[in-house]
Amino acid sequence: AITAGVFRFLGVFSRAKTMALTSLAVPATVVFPLEGGCLCGEVRYRAEVSPIESGHCHCTLCRKASGAPFVTWTTVLASSFTFTHGSPLSFVWSERSERRFCGKCGSQLTLVFTGCPSEIDVATGTLDDPESVASTLAYQIWTRHELSFVRQLINDGLPRYEDHGSDW
Repeated sequence: AITAGVFRFLGVFSRAKTMALTSLAVPATVVFPLEGGCLCGEVRYRAEVSPIESGHCHCTLCRKASGAPFVTWTTVLASSFTFTHGSPLSFVWSERSERRFCGKCGSQLTLVFTGCPSEIDVATGTLDDPESVASTLAYQIWTRHELSFVRQLINDGLPRYEDHGSDW
């Protein structure tokens, strides 16, 4: 099954239409609110409602921005999300997206796609309790860019998609 995140990355449907198509539901194991922040504590955030889903991104841009072999993102409604302490800096690296990060320690915190401003992707590793959203993992994207040693480590049974358009 194609997940909501995949439709969003394809730019095919809005989240509402995609959710209706995929009927994704967040298991009751997720604890709310979701809170997190950067490494140094300068920037903190909170999401008041359940995440929509989470997924692993293997694109080269996420790798470069994070310094990690892939990034796991947790998608939340923008209306439920707020920065509670400090103000992140913003880097608009294409007309499609904006990344926010701590200006002091450099931790990448969020990613917003301009075509879907009603959602925010939160870097799952910056959550205070990243384990709390493990049950929302729904996909892996840009697997054609997946590093070989990561491919050997990850065998989670999630749907895998080689790409979704150009690697902007």
